[in-house]
Amino acid sequence: MTNELPAVSVLMPVYNTEKYLAEAVDSILGQSFGDLELVAVDDGSTDGSGAMLDRYAAADPRVRVVHRPNGGYVTALVEGAALCRAPLIARLDSDDVALPGRLAAQVAHLAAHPDCVLVGGQVIFVDPDGAELARKQWPTDHAEMDWWMRFSRGVSVTHSTAVFRKAAYEAAGGYRPAADLVDDLDLWLRLAEVGRVANVPDYVVRYRVHPASVSQRRADAQERARWRVVREVAVRRGLRPAEVPFGEFNDDQRAGWIRVAVELGWYWTARRWAAGELARRPSVESAKQFGRAALGPLLRHALPAYDRLLGRATVRTVGSARGTT
Repeated sequence: MTNELPAVSVLMPVYNTEKYLAEAVDSILGQSFGDLELVAVDDGSTDGSGAMLDRYAAADPRVRVVHRPNGGYVTALVEGAALCRAPLIARLDSDDVALPGRLAAQVAHLAAHPDCVLVGGQVIFVDPDGAELARKQWPTDHAEMDWWMRFSRGVSVTHSTAVFRKAAYEAAGGYRPAADLVDDLDLWLRLAEVGRVANVPDYVVRYRVHPASVSQRRADAQERARWRVVREVAVRRGLRPAEVPFGEFNDDQRAGWIRVAVELGWYWTARRWAAGELARRPSVESAKQFGRAALGPLLRHALPAYDRLLGRATVRTVGSARGTT
């Protein structure tokens, strides 16, 4: 390994992805932009992933491998980011594939936009065998992307497409184990507070969808964590109810935001939204939403019991957002 610092460190946590790992690693080593290192964190794999990484490291000095006991995805990210030597950190999960011009396009964007601290790109979704399922076009403008993350359900930067400045990552507080399942959304929102975020218009990653992925296995817990982070950023930024373009959401998102409004103490706003929903689509569910909003202050302290009465799960927040950085 050379003593010269690479321009980009590609951070790849690895856990039992032997089936897909070679394709992922090859896609990084074959980038048209070659001034890089690959920091692979073997998070206690029990298949052949660790041995495969060691073979790559022996053959290419750009590959650095760290073997550690299994500690979880976010812990591996935290440890790996600390080991990245380059001023730019790129992400790729070990079951995804970077397209050949990915890093070249993103590095060029960051060079041309010094105020940009995070850049992603467009995504091709593939099945476990690599067959294309769909193509996703994320917004490319900072304001639209930040709005999407704050008030919708998407991250606007797919994790495996992200490239961010290490200095901004450190200034924002880095990955937080407390934000497990939504570690990317949590970090992107904090990065958006220290600089601008963007997506290049190019398709940069083939993103694999399969039953073993976290998003498939723990969808409900991920959704609860997502709303917790959304609430935290609202409190952290001192957002006002008027800033939430409620009418632009779909039915599920509007129901979620009524719950968020109650938890943030926006009781008048929650009642107005809930009354509108009840008038727009009368149903048992919209009546429950109105009841939640109308009882606002009382439910602030009795939501778990209320939701048990209604027979549904609550999207709860954990602790005070003001106490979380």
